[in-house]
Amino acid sequence: MSSVSSNIVLKCQDLHVEFKIRKYFRSYTIKALRGVDVSLSEGEILSVVGESGCGKTTLLRTVAMLYQPSRGRVVVLGRDLTNRPKT
Repeated sequence: MSSVSSNIVLKCQDLHVEFKIRKYFRSYTIKALRGVDVSLSEGEILSVVGESGCGKTTLLRTVAMLYQPSRGRVVVLGRDLTNRPKT
């Protein structure tokens, strides 16, 4: 029997983050996250591991809404943070 609650505190659905880069007269897009799904329930611990440059920090910054996702949703404690008005 698990002591972990089923209350979902964090849910990321189909998360995509793209950065538009302009250098001199060229522009291109870097796809940092593509289709990430994360669900974290109350009492659970999440560990994100991977090699350098795989998107760990981008995921964290997107969940903290320091980066705006290009597509997908970030829901924390039932609130959809991706559709909040900017202040």
